Amino acid sequence: MNFFSSHYEKVILLFFLVLFIVMLLLQVNFMQNVQNQKINAIMQKVEPPTDQKAISYSDPVYSIDSVFNNVVAWNKGTIQGAAARTGLLNCFELSVCPFCKDLIRSDYFPTVASPTTRNCPVCYEQLKIKQKAPEQPVAQQNADGGKQQLDSNNNSVPDDWERSYNVFSNSADDIDRDHDEDFFTTWEEYKLQKYNPNNAKSHPAYINCITFARLNVREFKNLRFRGVDSHPGQNVKDWSLKLEYQGANARRPRISISEKIGSRFKHGREEFEILNCYPDNLQRPGTKTYITIRRVGTNETIVCHYMKPVYDPIQEVVLRNSHPKQTIVCKIGESFRLGNEKCGVEVYKVLSADEQSAVVQGKNKKKIKIDFTHKLGEIEKRPGSNASEQTVSSDSEFKPIQIENEKPRRPVNRRRRGIRR
Repeated sequence: MNFFSSHYEKVILLFFLVLFIVMLLLQVNFMQNVQNQKINAIMQKVEPPTDQKAISYSDPVYSIDSVFNNVVAWNKGTIQGAAARTGLLNCFELSVCPFCKDLIRSDYFPTVASPTTRNCPVCYEQLKIKQKAPEQPVAQQNADGGKQQLDSNNNSVPDDWERSYNVFSNSADDIDRDHDEDFFTTWEEYKLQKYNPNNAKSHPAYINCITFARLNVREFKNLRFRGVDSHPGQNVKDWSLKLEYQGANARRPRISISEKIGSRFKHGREEFEILNCYPDNLQRPGTKTYITIRRVGTNETIVCHYMKPVYDPIQEVVLRNSHPKQTIVCKIGESFRLGNEKCGVEVYKVLSADEQSAVVQGKNKKKIKIDFTHKLGEIEKRPGSNASEQTVSSDSEFKPIQIENEKPRRPVNRRRRGIRR
């Protein structure tokens, strides 16, 4: 009694737990019996009698010879005369209806041998005789207006010319390739005449592919004259000038307040010398004061006004090259290269330029004027060609090239290392 009086709560919980387990087992057993009754009802259901007939595969109709040779035995409802075929073992030849643009059997079209009236089974339009014209070689005329020549691949170039340079191909688009990698396609060399499409050295002078684009005025970034810091006396050579400039490897521009006339400073990769100072007032120099500087080793004069941009007196010339497509940016007095070692290198120096043209000089000291006119002229596009045109309308499609006298610049890392508070 002492046990039950001290643990009566646990006994009651144990009793209810056993009761719950027994009821759960009874429930599972009940659901299983119901499911078995449904399965028995389905399995014992009588199937309806079939209307299919037993087939004896020993019948000669189903022999291998009859199956693959006797077409009439298959799909008897679609037999259409002696020329009928079945879609079970053979593929029909398909054609496109010229009216509804749907695929139909080719034998729906009337032929020259049987010009009967036939209609499309989809749109019921009357079909005409379908004839495939044989491809005949096209005769092309020589560039010199001579007799007609054979063009079997229809690429607008005579076969004799292609075979003479061993560039004949059955593909018409092959004539638009650059076989000798001299930046001129075989079609262009054919139109220009007297050039060998298999010889990289045989091509027009690349300077004839250059046109003038524009004249740029370059600004010296982060170079400013910030006024006079101190002006003891009226002799400007004793004054302290305040300049803002940026070193070659510096991340930020530096402001110097101790520069004087005759002193030198480095801005980027260039070194400058202060020539003179021109104050608007010797007693109190103001915002109209300016100084002049020059690159070390040159005789140029660069004017620096108070807190205004400083521009390079040596301007940049922008030229466009069509073979290959690229942009050439070159300062007046610098040189640029055209071509490569394989097809020949041409070196030219820019002598002068204005808003309309530029004058360059080659190795033979001959001066060549470059303007907006393409000296080679516009080479007509080959009929039926998918090749892209050589001419370009915007500067975004050109790829800049490296100038001979300019060293590659290291990009400036502008990432901030902290937040200034």
